[in-house]
Amino acid sequence: MLHLWIPLTSVTNEMNRLKGQVDAYIILSHLGIDSTTKQEWRGDYLTNMLSQNKVFMNNAIIVLDGHSHSVIDNGVITNNTLLAQTGTALSNIGKITFDLNNKDYKATMIKEADTTNVTQDADVKAIVDNAKTKFGEATSEVVFFNKEPLQGERAYVRTQETNLGNAIADAMEAYAENGFESAGDFAVTNGGGIRASIDSNKDVTVGDIIKVLPFGNTITQIKVKGSDVQAMFEHALSAPTVETDGKLTLDANGAFLHISKSIRVHYDITKPVGERVYAIEVLNKQTGEFEALDMNRTYNVVTNDFLAVGGDGFTMLGGPREEGPSLDAVVRQYFKTADMTMYDTDVLSRILATMGIPEAPIVEDTNEEPTTEIPTTEAPTVEDTQSVSTNVDEYNEATTETIDVHKNIPVKQTSVVNFKGVKAKADTAHTTKHSAEKAEKTHQTLPITGEAAGGGVIALSLLTAGIYLVRRKSA
Repeated sequence: MLHLWIPLTSVTNEMNRLKGQVDAYIILSHLGIDSTTKQEWRGDYLTNMLSQNKVFMNNAIIVLDGHSHSVIDNGVITNNTLLAQTGTALSNIGKITFDLNNKDYKATMIKEADTTNVTQDADVKAIVDNAKTKFGEATSEVVFFNKEPLQGERAYVRTQETNLGNAIADAMEAYAENGFESAGDFAVTNGGGIRASIDSNKDVTVGDIIKVLPFGNTITQIKVKGSDVQAMFEHALSAPTVETDGKLTLDANGAFLHISKSIRVHYDITKPVGERVYAIEVLNKQTGEFEALDMNRTYNVVTNDFLAVGGDGFTMLGGPREEGPSLDAVVRQYFKTADMTMYDTDVLSRILATMGIPEAPIVEDTNEEPTTEIPTTEAPTVEDTQSVSTNVDEYNEATTETIDVHKNIPVKQTSVVNFKGVKAKADTAHTTKHSAEKAEKTHQTLPITGEAAGGGVIALSLLTAGIYLVRRKSA
């Protein structure tokens, strides 16, 4: 488990070190004020707590924040502190004036439109123009021709699965087939690291991919215990819920994870934070079947170096890691050779949200084959201007057997088994084993029925509730 200093502790320690040597503290931070960020990691929390610290009450404290792309026109003044943020993409320049004698703050914003009549410095312009020319030449290589839009806008990649997020994660998993000492089981990457869409009907260049992944992160593989995989997804899906156009969704959160083809996550959006993920399925690449996450198994998780060391609040990660090339290079190579038409879809198929999933019951195992007969209960529908429903028959016909896009392995869908169901089945098996051992020791003969016959078979919980796919229009 990775332990990190929270910003308030680190900043306070440094301010104490400088106490008596300075009149004002100017703190540069990249914390943001998003509601999805834990309180102790937010810029407004840092500023408010510093404003209450009597040790620094005679000092000016200015926090210049970022990350959430917020525009705070006149700053937020609390006691002797000022919190400022200017938005993103150089659309504004912040200006702060502080009178040391009167302890008077003034925060203003210089907007891009205000600079139209400013004469550029010739020497600086020459340096910038030369750098732009060289960068353009170095990134002009065409990677592939893109036919369909690949969604990477902030409002989407921080709240739900997108086709671009899927493609990036698949690229990471494909690299890990031979790029690390051991093949990866699945890949994850954070939505906050995806910064642009890729338009349709255009040649996509190296520069376009760098715009999508601008941070220079490296692909990384770490070993993660199954229980920490569950904790990882609980954190990824921990954003507050918001209602938009009558639909309950997650609020934007940079820690939202996009996942590769070999893993599926099911969560109940109505549950409290920390209790939302009820099933995770990982592809067994030998059998071609998805299996319930094993809490005690250690998985090879492919990710980026930022998440691998606990970034975006993933403190359950960390430890030894293997690193490869830059993430944008991995994605670029994959896009060159992959059949990108597989991402021409608006169907959400990897990170699936529901509202109110029943418990997965355990049924006794008889000598008969388990039935997969579909109940006659009418499947529920999802009404939304950006979604359509599908009935159970259509779902089975479309997904009972699909094809693995990389190696043409038949991928057979299985019933979704929630974590409580997995535990109950394990407990039943343990009880059965214990009973059998006890019977053998006492030379008793028991009828082979009920629990004595073996472990329970998990009922098809999703089918009893009605299965549906959530679809949205490509943006």
